[in-house]
Amino acid sequence: MRRAALVILLAAAFLQPTRLAGQDLAAKHVGVVLSDSTRDPYLAALRDGLRDRGWVQGQNLILDARYYQGQLERIPEIAAELSSLRAEVIVIGGVPPTLALKQAEKRIPIVVASATDPAATGLVTPGSNVAAFNVLPPESAPKQLDMLREAVPGLRRLALLWNGSNPASQLNSQRVREAAQAVGISVVPLQVPGPAQIEAVLMNLRRQNVHAIFLVADPQFFSQRKRIGELTTATGLPTMCQESDYADAGSLMAYGASVLEMFRQSASYVDRILKGARPADLPIGPPTPFELVVNRRTAKAMNYAIPPAMLARANRVIN
Repeated sequence: MRRAALVILLAAAFLQPTRLAGQDLAAKHVGVVLSDSTRDPYLAALRDGLRDRGWVQGQNLILDARYYQGQLERIPEIAAELSSLRAEVIVIGGVPPTLALKQAEKRIPIVVASATDPAATGLVTPGSNVAAFNVLPPESAPKQLDMLREAVPGLRRLALLWNGSNPASQLNSQRVREAAQAVGISVVPLQVPGPAQIEAVLMNLRRQNVHAIFLVADPQFFSQRKRIGELTTATGLPTMCQESDYADAGSLMAYGASVLEMFRQSASYVDRILKGARPADLPIGPPTPFELVVNRRTAKAMNYAIPPAMLARANRVIN
């Protein structure tokens, strides 16, 4: 009898997973849902933010990325996979992806690192499993338009480009139109159903007699940001974007919160939830400080003179 018991104990010990040096077998599992691998810097920023709070990958943390490759229909499958792996928190960004995830997963806490007006767009609702950070508060559009007016003295006619299939982009475009109307700027609305139509729209802009372009941020546009930079530069029209990534990729300027820093900041809510907080009890978080990024290399390609005062107060100038 003793011999049988010993055999069972030895077998059980043999079947236990190998413990790596310094790894806690009770490590917390955090899923991260991203569009594609170009967003991996956001994953790294989140990892850094969690490490600052004592959560270390491979020790007490398992940070597990999943990519939906721009196909929102894949998100329910990803949610089911993360649920089967017993993820304790899922981090995501953007309104359409979060709406898809919220519909698919109602139990696991969701932290939205960056999204437009999480309450107005239906992400955060009373008692829900979603906590979020607001990347573009209502006052963002007037400030961004003021920056564009400074770059383009005498701006009177503006091309406004947005993704009509995204409720957040619809909301942001409406805010830009209202801000433009308040200062006497007429708007040429350029609503597209997705990134595939951007090229045709921008190539025809010269016929519209506009003085500048305002590009509304959108997760689907992100993967095309380099091409958007090339196309807007080819128009010769100064372009204002709402995320610094677009200026980095070749558009003339951007004024807004850093999405990279928003993901780092979101670690604070992940930390609180892992320690027992409920998403419904966390307030909608603010954006990180806005930064002005100017691409002087693009300005030279356009033969466009950026006002010296704007260059002087830019947070970053790309030469």
